Amino acid sequence: MEVYLMRLSLKIFYYLCVILIGIILTIAIYNYRLNLVSGSKIEKDRILQETIWSLQEEGYNKEDIHFVYSDFNYYKGQSYEAYVAFEEDHQTLYIYTWNDPKRKEFVKRVGETGNTLND
Repeated sequence: MEVYLMRLSLKIFYYLCVILIGIILTIAIYNYRLNLVSGSKIEKDRILQETIWSLQEEGYNKEDIHFVYSDFNYYKGQSYEAYVAFEEDHQTLYIYTWNDPKRKEFVKRVGETGNTLND
């Protein structure tokens, strides 16, 4: 009887270990995919800070800027971009991105687009 109970408890232990490993793997895969699709928060904050720094160097101050936000674009080769709307023209978003792919240089303005956000 003792051998049977010991085998039963080992089976229960193995099943619990398999379930726990399955849960851990599911969470890890979910976090990886979430980071892959929506981008890294650290990199979003980094390009946002660099864009604000670049705007200050260009002579803009807080009153000149309507809003600034950053985004990750998976379909553009996994690039991080910052979008800036100025107070003088809310309908135009200016796009800033890294000057080089290794993100060692400054950000630069690469284009503009229509503002699809509500003001």
